[in-house]
Amino acid sequence: ISKPSSEKPNELLTAEPAEQPAEDENLMRFIHPKPKKPYEVYLDEMEQKLYLAQKQGAALDEDLKNHRLIINKTLQKKLEPSAYVQTERFRHSVKKATPFLRMISRRSLTDAINQCDFSPKRVAQHTGVLLRKAKDHCERLEMGPLSNLYIDQIWACKSGSTLREMKPRGRGRTGIIDHKFIKIYAIIKTSETKARFAEQK
Repeated sequence: ISKPSSEKPNELLTAEPAEQPAEDENLMRFIHPKPKKPYEVYLDEMEQKLYLAQKQGAALDEDLKNHRLIINKTLQKKLEPSAYVQTERFRHSVKKATPFLRMISRRSLTDAINQCDFSPKRVAQHTGVLLRKAKDHCERLEMGPLSNLYIDQIWACKSGSTLREMKPRGRGRTGIIDHKFIKIYAIIKTSETKARFAEQK
């Protein structure tokens, strides 16, 4: 037999309200983690110290002063300031999305967002949401002013299985329609990176 609760009804009504999700710092840190810089992803701890010493003139320990970091062309492209974003999967085809994505590729981020806002294509709506997400991501990464950013790469790929639907036809026959799903990916870089690699060619 359970004992009756000692709390009065008035005490239950006057309880403090639960903490809002936006006020929970640990939850917000989990949902929106701080983005990592490229050298924090591709280099280990020792290589990071050597990289910062070569690029920013950071102080080195005594045991690292005789070491030097060699960066090849592939790694150099990865270490340039960049932002990688992708959309949620939505119903569309790669064949229909590719012409529009080719049109905005290598353009400035602001110009590409304007193209998405005024384009009647359905893929432009999803691309506009993606580029605005990339804009916020670049601000968190401190990649510089918005006018300094451009779309280095943008492409579409198939995502998951197709949705099959039966289509009735004449004379008792039926056909099958495959509804495809895709995702759009984009890499945003700065104009300094573009100019630096143009000089090296």
